[in-house]
Amino acid sequence: MKFKEWDRVLVDVSYLGVCNEKGTVLGNTNDCGTFQYCVRLDNKDMDIRHTCGGLCEDGYGLSVLPRHLTLITNKEA
Repeated sequence: MKFKEWDRVLVDVSYLGVCNEKGTVLGNTNDCGTFQYCVRLDNKDMDIRHTCGGLCEDGYGLSVLPRHLTLITNKEA
């Protein structure tokens, strides 16, 4: 599934301790040859999250593979 900027999503990356957290898609990246979405999470956790290349404040961003995202609301909805 393709996500668009400003889509609201659930993020589930259990190996990072991120389970069903809500966030907003801010763009995408192809860092290291792996397509990922830059997501600004609603909750802050400085240990594992980052700035998503300057799109998010420190501690709110996470680059996520599409398979770890579930659409909540589409930006056009």
